[in-house]
Amino acid sequence: MKIAVLMSTFNGEHYLEEQLDSIISQNLDSRDCKIEIYIRDDGSSDSTLSLLKKYSIEYKNISVINDEENIGVKLSFFKLVKEVDADFYLLSDQDDIWSNNKIQYFVDIFKNNKTEGMSFGIYSDMWVADKKGKSTGKLLKKGTSKEPSNNKYIEFDELMFSNKVTGASFGFDKLAGQKMRLLSEKIVQQSAMHDEIFAMVIAATGTLFYSSEPLTYYRQHEHNVLGYSGIQRLSILDKFSHLKSIINGDMQLINDVHAITKVFYTEQTDNIEQLFHAKSIFNQYRYLKIAVRRANSQHYMQLIILYLLILMKWNGGKKSYD
Repeated sequence: MKIAVLMSTFNGEHYLEEQLDSIISQNLDSRDCKIEIYIRDDGSSDSTLSLLKKYSIEYKNISVINDEENIGVKLSFFKLVKEVDADFYLLSDQDDIWSNNKIQYFVDIFKNNKTEGMSFGIYSDMWVADKKGKSTGKLLKKGTSKEPSNNKYIEFDELMFSNKVTGASFGFDKLAGQKMRLLSEKIVQQSAMHDEIFAMVIAATGTLFYSSEPLTYYRQHEHNVLGYSGIQRLSILDKFSHLKSIINGDMQLINDVHAITKVFYTEQTDNIEQLFHAKSIFNQYRYLKIAVRRANSQHYMQLIILYLLILMKWNGGKKSYD
């Protein structure tokens, strides 16, 4: 079984070695699994490339892709997904630290939960870590909207209300990768983030699994592209008091979900597809009620009212990435 770890780097000299060491030193059954690490540098101007060259010479399973072009993190990861063939993929940030059993844990869940003919993905919780990579004792997802609402499997409808998946703790199988390649570069580039749109593809075409086991130390420092954001952890009730600052982010999620329904029409996407085609607020309410029920929010009516308001604004603006 070929496992591909995909990493995009950009001026990551400060923490890159510690991340690479944690991947290289994984406890894994080598009789069954082979790890290959693919790193695309996105135009670094510091010593990142020289560090990568050193590692690729010492470890033959590390491949470095240097296009000398800065295309941004979303397209950089998308390019890796399109160009690398593997049985199972894991995405990696350049500045975190992995628990030494992370890959084996993900592979075991994949083997025990995979449904033939359906794409499969898994994401897990993470320890929020300080600048030195030490756990702060806080978990990124526990007790927030990023936890699954019902059980270990994420409904496609849920992803319209919250971007649950963080790429630093995300893996998926070959079929999921093949489905992702059906996306256009424009959809990926205009999405909120690559991990979010990849997760939507999996939830639309297969099974998106969640594990509460923290397997990554999610390092927080001054150079994070994204990080431990308090606003991402707001409850539904809090969202009403932060409506102006939240509404654009929620509209982005709606745009991304809508774009996915235009590429994949499946049983999983049917309700949201009907919601987007609803001509009246009554029919919007009908399908939104089903979506909110699937999300199993404890703030049922508040969430429906909030998203009816957001949909009214969204319907007058950009709906998809044509």
